[in-house]
Amino acid sequence: MKLKSIIYLKPKGAIIICNNEFIRDYLEKQGFIFNEKTLEYTKKTPEFKYVIGHRCSRCNMTGEIIQFGIYDYFESLSFKKWLNNKFPNERKFNSGLIRGIQSPYAEKQDERFRSSSATFNYSLLDYDIKEQFDEILRNYQEYVIPTFNYFKSFKEIIDCCIEFDEIGHVIEENIVQKILYSLYAGQINQIDQLKIDIKEKYDINPVFKEKILNRLQDIIDFKYYTRKN
Repeated sequence: MKLKSIIYLKPKGAIIICNNEFIRDYLEKQGFIFNEKTLEYTKKTPEFKYVIGHRCSRCNMTGEIIQFGIYDYFESLSFKKWLNNKFPNERKFNSGLIRGIQSPYAEKQDERFRSSSATFNYSLLDYDIKEQFDEILRNYQEYVIPTFNYFKSFKEIIDCCIEFDEIGHVIEENIVQKILYSLYAGQINQIDQLKIDIKEKYDINPVFKEKILNRLQDIIDFKYYTRKN
């Protein structure tokens, strides 16, 4: 399917037309607001801001190339403010983006959709438009919106932090994220249990284990990360 005259539209305008035709109504019924200037849908709650957007290729050209990718994320501005207050000299900690977690609906996410946050694998001129937006809408319905609805507080985020990769290697940064989320949420029991797990259950190099434990303790004590440059 090719929408009438879409080849004559500027790429951004064509993407807006397709959003209006296929997905805008559904997302607005879920409480999202569409900003045509940024090509983003946003929804805010007291704790989180949820974002769904389109990333356009810089190679787009009217009548020749209309390619884009899909991305989605959510963030907590109050968590970001807390990070900036507690760790003012650590820029890698000053983001409110929620990272290091696994959605319970991940198996419903299509492969092309999963990789499209980094690539422009949707094209209004090269592939059937309706088929592509049916796929995008299905991903919103079966993966993105259920994921957003699931993560309503930091309890779910802490519970879904990924500590190991697919081959069993410890993901140190995700463990750090889990500690930060737990500190922010006041989940001291989670922190104590994580330290016990690292000491007693994690099958990792003793030197690396000690390194992780020392790093986590520095974060918990706010020693290393609140130093002056």
